[in-house]
Amino acid sequence: MAIDINRLWDFDQPALSEARFRAALIGASPDDALVLQAQIARSYVLRGETQPALEILRAIEANVAVSGSEAQVCYWLELGRAHASPAHPPEALTWKAQTQARQAFQEAFRRAKAAGLDPHAIEALHLMAFTENDPERQGMHERDALRFVQFSQQEAAQRWECAVRIGLAQALIRLQNHADAVSELQAATRAGTRMGTTHCARSAQWFLGWAYRMAGQLNEALALQLELEQSAAGSLPLLRAVLDELGWLYQALGDDERARLYRARALAPLGGLSKDD
Repeated sequence: MAIDINRLWDFDQPALSEARFRAALIGASPDDALVLQAQIARSYVLRGETQPALEILRAIEANVAVSGSEAQVCYWLELGRAHASPAHPPEALTWKAQTQARQAFQEAFRRAKAAGLDPHAIEALHLMAFTENDPERQGMHERDALRFVQFSQQEAAQRWECAVRIGLAQALIRLQNHADAVSELQAATRAGTRMGTTHCARSAQWFLGWAYRMAGQLNEALALQLELEQSAAGSLPLLRAVLDELGWLYQALGDDERARLYRARALAPLGGLSKDD
């Protein structure tokens, strides 16, 4: 690809990302144009608008068969995401949606593996977890993805370690295996820091705090979330999650006044998240 998609993405601002993708369409090659359109579809999924995403993907479907391997894989990944992804509310993850997503992710994995596109193959395995309701099977997919990360020699593939370990930890928490979940999230934080995936590393820290709370280790959870509150200011979605989690923690610790204040800050409009409120 001639275009670096990662440089155009701001996952905290999908509308801004869409504008960048549309601007990049001007003069783009057919393969790059297909990938850009697929990313525009993804931006709608992140905004909770799956119908526009599916319409975009239907519009480019006829071009997939005559495109290169990477463009084909990107199409199948985003088609899967349009049916089932972390951005979908639980009620949207119906059996039909998960089945359609699973078929798309399997196709993406098959094509990525055949073409030696390790990062996309890992991405497909990681996303397969969202086509399952059973945490055992969710963990199975994440372990498959993690093995692929560990055996790949491609640096871009190794950058997936943080996200995959977070996914595995979530499955472990659902299985009430808090000790192993904590270990995975500590490893995820180290991997994100080592590979320069800062946003993922901070997300891993948030999940680590959440895992501590689920395990009843409230003081450890509180210390971590208070530390993260200071570094999350550049990401509004993460900051909201931190503030909300602090609300739950203070409630569990019996400090109802601080719990109320943190929840109010988490719900405040953009620009209204000052600690002085």
